[in-house]
Amino acid sequence: MDWNEDGLKDLLVGGGKGKLTLYLNIGAKGSPVLENRGYLNAGSGPVNVQEGAAPVFTDWNNDGRKDLLVGNFDGYLYYYQNVGTNDAPIYRSPNMIEISGEPLLVWRCSPEVYDLNRDGKKDLIIGERNGRVLFLENKNTDDSPRFTEYVELQANGSVLDPGSAVKIDIADWNEDGLDDIILGEIYGNIIVYLNRGIPTGFDDKPLPRPESFRLEQNYPNPFNPVTTIRFSLQKPANVSLIIYNSVGQRVKTLVTGFLPKGEFLRRWDGKNDSGSNVSSGVYFYCLEAGKVSRTMKMILIR
Repeated sequence: MDWNEDGLKDLLVGGGKGKLTLYLNIGAKGSPVLENRGYLNAGSGPVNVQEGAAPVFTDWNNDGRKDLLVGNFDGYLYYYQNVGTNDAPIYRSPNMIEISGEPLLVWRCSPEVYDLNRDGKKDLIIGERNGRVLFLENKNTDDSPRFTEYVELQANGSVLDPGSAVKIDIADWNEDGLDDIILGEIYGNIIVYLNRGIPTGFDDKPLPRPESFRLEQNYPNPFNPVTTIRFSLQKPANVSLIIYNSVGQRVKTLVTGFLPKGEFLRRWDGKNDSGSNVSSGVYFYCLEAGKVSRTMKMILIR
């Protein structure tokens, strides 16, 4: 993007620790020279979404100024309004983007803003940790977007699944007038999905969700010292999430009690219920919801 409106393309980089670094192009067209201008600020300090910042620029409120959306590792999407000018942006403290009145929660959220269904309103397309590509249709106006549901984009009748930690771009790759999707994934591959004849390129009905719950692989894995466990409930239930060592002894209780339906994140810092650090090794985390359960393996390296 052209940060300072000088006709040259600049670069904004999201960092693993949640901050954004601005690189201004002080070269010329066709011969960029990037200069580090430090962290991007908002409110009283640097933009900081805690972990895994994924930024995108857009005029979100339709006032002619470039605003900022930033996704993070935990799955939230933050909106920073530009109250300055286009050549000298000033950003307020953030608000969260919501879906059906609750904060959007898509693990390792990597957003793109694009009118994918070509109805004249800005939509959201989001890549997430497990490889899904989610489409959130704007149900309101362009200057006051509202989102109620997401659809998992498909290709050839199957859900797009390029790998993990998906990053998105949308462009007319083969110049046929249709919107194609370009995806990057955690292992460094770039995958192009060509649109073969419909402007939207996706099914118009949400896919069925799992009947009971979903437990995902912790991340990072192996880890030191902290890892995150994500799970989702399709209906309210009495839930327990417990960590065991390799011989089946209980190490740490992360969740016990009643939870509503929804998506949840819990972090484990490698300590037992007494607050002491546990040793390196293989551990298992078991989620029980009602009468069903699932167990997955993780590795702690000290």
